[in-house]
Order: sequence, then C-alpha cells, then structure tokens
Amino acid sequence: MKQTDGRRKVKAVPRRRNEIATGVIVLIAVSAALIYSAYAQDGLPSTSTLSASGVSTVSAPGFPYDDSSVPSAAGQVELNSEFVQLSQGLCYNYIGESYGESQGASFAQYTFNYYNGTVFYPCGTFPAELVVGQIRVATPGNGSVSGESTFQFSNDTASLNVYDGCGPNLPPAGVVSAELVIVTIPAVPELSLTLSTVSAQAPIASLTAVLITSGANDTLSFAGVTPSTPALPGTIISQLELINGQVTLTTGGVYDMSIQGSYSDGQNFSYVVTVALVSS
Repeated sequence: MKQTDGRRKVKAVPRRRNEIATGVIVLIAVSAALIYSAYAQDGLPSTSTLSASGVSTVSAPGFPYDDSSVPSAAGQVELNSEFVQLSQGLCYNYIGESYGESQGASFAQYTFNYYNGTVFYPCGTFPAELVVGQIRVATPGNGSVSGESTFQFSNDTASLNVYDGCGPNLPPAGVVSAELVIVTIPAVPELSLTLSTVSAQAPIASLTAVLITSGANDTLSFAGVTPSTPALPGTIISQLELINGQVTLTTGGVYDMSIQGSYSDGQNFSYVVTVALVSS
C-alpha cells in the first residue's frame, strides 16, 4: 500500500492592512499546552535544515516511511496491516525505539509521528512542526511483530507536544504566526505577524518587529500599540504591512526577527527570535 505525505501549509484568513487586533488570549492556554518535544531524539535529524539558497527551513524529526535509513525492524512494523490501518495511508516518521521489561518479559517499543506541516511556536521564539498523530508499537522478545504485539494510536496534540526547554524567561511578545499574504490587485506581498503578550511583565506601550534578511531588512511597526492604547499582558496583537520592495522572501523559509519595544513604565526590551513564513 503506497502512503502519501499529506503535508500542507498553514492557512489563515487574510487581514486588512494595518489591522491591529487585541483581545484576551483564549487560545494561548491551548498553545502553551502544545509545547514541542520532538526536536532531536536518539541522534535523529534536527527540525532545522539549511536549503541550497542558504535560507533555513523547518523539517519534521525522524525518518519518513520510505527513507532508506529506517531500520529493517521498524520497516517491518510499518508494513503490518494493523499499522497501515491506524496510519490511514499517511506518512508517519520513524522517531526511534526503546527497550524495557514488563512482568519479567522484555519488549521493544517503536514510535512513529505524523506531521502535516502545521507550524507553531512552543516558546514564542522558534518554529516547530506540530505532532498531530502518533503510533506506538510494543513488540515482545526480539522486537518482531507477533500476535502479542500492541498498537497504540493518539492524536491528542496537547500530550504529544510537551516541551520543557523554554526556560523561565519567555519573551514579552512571543511569536504566534508569521504569514506571507499575496494581494492579487496589485500583486504585492504583505507580511502578517501575530504576537502574544502572555509573558509581558506590564502593558507594552510600543512594539516593532524587524525581519532580517541577507539583502535588506523589513520593519513592521505595530501602530495600534501606543502609550494611550498599550497592549495588556495576555493579549494577541496582529499587524499586516507591505513588504519592503528590496526584500525577497521564501515561503517556508526561516528568518531571524528582532523584536523591540518598551513597557508603559519606559523600560525597553529587545531580543531576536526566528520565524517560519507560511502562505495564507
């Protein structure tokens, strides 16, 4: 049975130019729960790769089902009819295997993750691919699939994407999404950036983001964030602006972005994050 990748890019409803939307983050609690865990496991590939053009891209950890690096034992697990039924024809990446004992008997457990290309920001500072499905297969003895093997499927993204590496100092305005919006008439690109102030220490009175590229930089000023209309902690802020004509961007590319601003008490902050540009 041939499996298909099933990958897609994140979609979003285009916003009007210079639109500033602030409100209590209902979904941030969910996003905070979807903290990513599968960066590099057991020496498997990292989620960040460098393309021929020199632009970083986000890639899912592990090995796709048709990768020659998949161990033969894991490949046999993927060919099992019960695994095929659980995978529903989608390409699950082989993440790794572990060994243990249960009631005095040894077993091997194989883990496979499915990524559909959805990008999110577990710490607000770097992009990652969301694990949307996982299959765990426990095989007794020597690791061969038998009638005593167990197959477990989960699509609980909150439990599958737990990451403990964010640290105590989360950014005052963390990244939620960064999207390239193509306006048909005229055919010009715009950048839609959404930030979260869930970790802000106080109301933010000014906020600017600078997208850093090899050719030129592109600056987005959040015009709706002012001393008289500050962004309160626990809100989301979105800005849509035309891209600098000297800047060339790649959909799916990962770029550095400097975020600068000040709190209502005058204290300044500045730091660099990375963003993955998706199309909308």
